[in-house]
Amino acid sequence: MAASALADIGDKRIIPFLQEALKEKKMRFFAASRLVKLGEINYISILDEGFKNKDKYVAMEAALALASLEDKRIIPFLQEALKSEEKRFGIPAIKLMATQLLIKVGDESVVPDLIEVLKEEKREKKKFAKAWAIFIKIYSSIALGKIGDRRAIPPLIEEFKNKENHEIEKIAIAAALWKLMNVTD
Repeated sequence: MAASALADIGDKRIIPFLQEALKEKKMRFFAASRLVKLGEINYISILDEGFKNKDKYVAMEAALALASLEDKRIIPFLQEALKSEEKRFGIPAIKLMATQLLIKVGDESVVPDLIEVLKEEKREKKKFAKAWAIFIKIYSSIALGKIGDRRAIPPLIEEFKNKENHEIEKIAIAAALWKLMNVTD
């Protein structure tokens, strides 16, 4: 708990203790996540292991630490997160987080993945799941607009015409389209 607090406030005096904690199996992923949050990027490969871990809490901790980087080196992890099984965490939080982060660090390599996510977010019956799907579609649209790759125009137009989409989704899609239509090569 104290290690987490010190890492969270950016106190680098905790680094030697976290490096020692890497040797402990139960502490490995926690320590790596805190080290990465402190800017020690040499531990990303450990977080990759953690992201693939069957323990949903370990995987979520690793995903959040990777997300804190906001660096293009995390794009492969975000692409994997876009394809992740939502049931793994009980909620589509990883996919939502990935779409949010791709607004900041995305590049043209993720456009096909974002288009796939945009198309697959179906209308859910349950209110809770429906809200997640809406936010994922909104953030996917925004990321596509920010990246500025014109390959996104046809699928965005298709989604804009989709009568099942809510107004807020259509606003995000229209904003992305406007941005893409005004991109100069």
